[in-house]
Amino acid sequence: MNKINNKIILFFSSFFYAGYFPIASGTFVSFLVSVLVLIFPPNTNEINYIIFSICIFIFGIFGSHFSTIILQDDDPSIVVIDEVCGMLVSLLFIEISFATVFAAFFIFRFFDIVKPFPIRNVEKLKYGFGIMVDDLIAGVFTNILLQIFF
Repeated sequence: MNKINNKIILFFSSFFYAGYFPIASGTFVSFLVSVLVLIFPPNTNEINYIIFSICIFIFGIFGSHFSTIILQDDDPSIVVIDEVCGMLVSLLFIEISFATVFAAFFIFRFFDIVKPFPIRNVEKLKYGFGIMVDDLIAGVFTNILLQIFF
């Protein structure tokens, strides 16, 4: 791959370079997505929200995979597109409010950090798929809890 392609891949998979935040980049990006969802609530058209989330997931698989090759690291900390996807899934079909987004942020971070079963097992999958799927499942678990409580 050439340098321009590498930069584009890292730009996307690091969520516009937010993944380079020096401390807890995954938490930082999850917070950033939470703020963006509050500013630009997706409730107006859920089908577009679903399509957008699926696109992030699919592109995230490839971006994460190629980022691991570029950076020669199995799970580079700058790759945070998985957190973006997980947060989006956390809030799917949830009425957006400060309370729901606040809860989603903390519940999602809990699942992403603690990685209860089956998240820890899925994380062992190789390449970009493994990077993306564990956060997708954390997002689904978060969404289920939010559906119950809200």
